[in-house]
Amino acid sequence: MEPSENLPLWPGLRRLNGHGGCRCDGRPPAAAAHARRPRPPRATRLPPPPARRRTARQPLAATARPNLQRRRQEVCISTNTQTLFNLVNVIMGAGFVSMPYACRMGGWASLAVVWALCAVFAWTGTVVLDCCRRVDAARAAAAAAGRPPKQQEGAPPAAAAGGAGLRRAGYEDTAEAAFGPVARRIVSGLMYAELLGICIVYFVLEAEALSTLLAHTPAAAALAAALPPGANVFAAASAALIIPTVLLPDLAALSGLGALSVAAALSLGAALALLWWAGPAAAGAAAAAAGSAAAVVPATLPQVLGIVAFVYAGHSTFPVVQQSMRRPGDAPRVLVAAYVTVAAICSFVGWFGYATYGATAADVITANLPKGAPLTLACVMLTAVSPFAAFALTLEPVALALQRAFVAAKGGGGEAPYALRAAVRLGLAAVCAAAAAVLPHVADLMALVGAVLTTSISLMLPAAARLVLAGDELSPGGAAAAAGVMLLGAAIAVVGARSALGSLAGKVGGAAAVAGV
Repeated sequence: MEPSENLPLWPGLRRLNGHGGCRCDGRPPAAAAHARRPRPPRATRLPPPPARRRTARQPLAATARPNLQRRRQEVCISTNTQTLFNLVNVIMGAGFVSMPYACRMGGWASLAVVWALCAVFAWTGTVVLDCCRRVDAARAAAAAAGRPPKQQEGAPPAAAAGGAGLRRAGYEDTAEAAFGPVARRIVSGLMYAELLGICIVYFVLEAEALSTLLAHTPAAAALAAALPPGANVFAAASAALIIPTVLLPDLAALSGLGALSVAAALSLGAALALLWWAGPAAAGAAAAAAGSAAAVVPATLPQVLGIVAFVYAGHSTFPVVQQSMRRPGDAPRVLVAAYVTVAAICSFVGWFGYATYGATAADVITANLPKGAPLTLACVMLTAVSPFAAFALTLEPVALALQRAFVAAKGGGGEAPYALRAAVRLGLAAVCAAAAAVLPHVADLMALVGAVLTTSISLMLPAAARLVLAGDELSPGGAAAAAGVMLLGAAIAVVGARSALGSLAGKVGGAAAVAGV
């Protein structure tokens, strides 16, 4: 029996019947179509995809990995303000404690040297960043032309460096791009020697701080009784405190203390300003015997060049800092701001320290502060944290290079065992501690390292690389400026090293004569 169109049909029967009809509510088919859109046949519906639960051992999908990598990179990206503080900490280090001594060596003219070298070192810092940009552009052009970029010696593979196929250029890469593989080895040697020199200075600074904190205390007496006769008590104490930090498996645990370096410099400058305002009675016996400050001291002014150059070191780290920025194009501007900040802090500490203590300013100004005063203890404790926190991080590039050399000599390609890591770092730290015990004159060490190593890494090499890599793009004035910086670096290296070596030899010889008597 054919169903009549005048009889209502249930929706299921209507679909089986294949044609329309009246609804149960009596509305005609046209009205029903306008009232509600009919559902599509079941044949056109697709079943939902089966839910797939990822097990604990199943890796993430390939589409999820870029998102996770992007999130990790965003966490490590620094803002301009964070980069500014990082650069100030890298550039200034612990050299600010010797700025009053630098003013004593050169007079008030030393402050002019601080700002003149600030301009030169800031310019060469921007030159390093520009050379790295040129090397990156050359690699990108070679990759676009179908020529794979040359893998530099000792550099990590591109996949390990960033995964994009091209690794960002570092300081050593600019030397190789400009002068070849031999220059890369020479620059690496100079960089590692500079880092070891800084580590030696850290031992001396820590010993000076401990001598101020622990002199004439039961702890110092007990330590002296435990050591052989004639041993330097505070040098041994600084070694006992600093050397164990190289055994930490994660050096990032110490990086958070780096911000205390800036706080220590500002607090020391504020303390010196307060003592200068209070007068010689509050500043101690050294201030009473200070005498008048000189405008210029020509005989020892060349030594100031090495001390200030040591303070402005750090060019080998600038490419790494730029790569960690959220806006790498702002790196030159932030770098200049960092150098101006460092010069202002050093001038602040140097001016008030020299105005307060004059010709009696010690090579580490905390030794002049009133003994036992709460202000002195606070400043010394802050300055003591800076070497303790920075030593392991400063030694790590040298230790890592030596560790890789040992692994390569044994024919291994994996990670070095912890025993090898510990042995390399303990050996390097012990060598630095022994050198600090033999040469316990921090200002002379700063001047020597700054004159010989820092000027080579931070002045002469960037200027020479700019002349080679920039080529015909330089104007006659730009080429003359680069050549002038090279000559200035060579002059500072010769004059500063001669002055520092003469002063160091005189002090070591005098100490040996006193010990013999």
